[in-house]
Amino acid sequence: MAMNPAADDTLVREKQEQAIRYLATADYDAWLLYVRDGGDAVTSALVTGAEAAAQTAAFLFLRGGERIAFLDSGDARSKVGRYFDKLVPAGDDIDAAIAKALHVHGPAKIAVNYSRHELCADGILHGSFLRLQDLLATIGFQDRMVSAEPLVVHLRAIKSPEEVERLREAVEITHLAAQDATAFLKSGVTQRQMAAFIRDRALHYGASDMRADLAVNPRGENNRSDRMRPILPGEVICGDLGATYRHYVSDIKRCWYVLAEDEHDVPDILQRQWDACRATLDFALAATRPGRRGWEVHEEACAHVESLGFRRDGHAMGHQIGRREQDPGPWIGDRTDRQRPADAAIEENMVVTLDPTMNRAGLDNPEGFAMGVEEMAAVGKDGAVLLYPPQGEIYRVRFS
Repeated sequence: MAMNPAADDTLVREKQEQAIRYLATADYDAWLLYVRDGGDAVTSALVTGAEAAAQTAAFLFLRGGERIAFLDSGDARSKVGRYFDKLVPAGDDIDAAIAKALHVHGPAKIAVNYSRHELCADGILHGSFLRLQDLLATIGFQDRMVSAEPLVVHLRAIKSPEEVERLREAVEITHLAAQDATAFLKSGVTQRQMAAFIRDRALHYGASDMRADLAVNPRGENNRSDRMRPILPGEVICGDLGATYRHYVSDIKRCWYVLAEDEHDVPDILQRQWDACRATLDFALAATRPGRRGWEVHEEACAHVESLGFRRDGHAMGHQIGRREQDPGPWIGDRTDRQRPADAAIEENMVVTLDPTMNRAGLDNPEGFAMGVEEMAAVGKDGAVLLYPPQGEIYRVRFS
């Protein structure tokens, strides 16, 4: 089982305490993480420090606060159980060791990582699920297994102080890499070269990875494909960017305009689009408060776009972010989208993106540019604040 670095100690302890606090008031008595290589490693890494199991491992969290790790001898020697109160060396029969512990503690409801709806909470492999059913049947607990979806969504959506700091660092790295790209842009540079430059700069600033999706378009177009030709004067570059920093990712947009030879500033329509997006970002930020439903913020922000003279284009106004670009929790999107539920309430300590976008790919609008403004915000007790100062204006570029 591969361990995360010791620098993750603070993070793992924060997330374990969060899980225990949730269990204290939950409608089940225990949470059992049953882990095999190939399953979802994100949730298990958060509370164990371990990213994968070579065979099978299990971690039991009890309502009273006790934490038990069931490990084979190799994982035990690797100190995988160092964050747990009790380590049970399971040898070749981990299922028997788990069954014995469950029989002793007798939890009436055992939460397990499966879900019909939420991907992040569906981390157990199907074969492991069947094994677990058999295991529980041996002690007459076959009817005690329930979905851990509420707990896992809470654990992933509600960020600890360490998680928020890593997300802030990821945003800063992304911003700096994008800012550096402004000086890199010159006649003959292609979209692919610009994306590679941004990735390299992010690595220079400490990222382990960087996503740099660029849409390069003249007025009236919204092509998202990788154009191999050089970037041209009169084109907008809308960068959907995200650095990975110590397992946490950012998701922000940065916007450039390449001035034509006879232009002294960006076109009036682009400036009006930018102003509307920035105003909508501020509006959505003020609307993002604990207790608000995701769809409410989305609907109000979209209506604000319309009040400024631009049509809504169906783009979600935002989403949760953390270890994944689109983390669990309520979307800030359309209430009717069943794949991305937006009915749940926004809560304190969530981190979300806010993303006013115009003319997304697939829409036809010959009058305007494909562009957007996206930033990340942490939700506090009284409202949301941006993790990093936003882009203040469109980056102007003139080829010499």
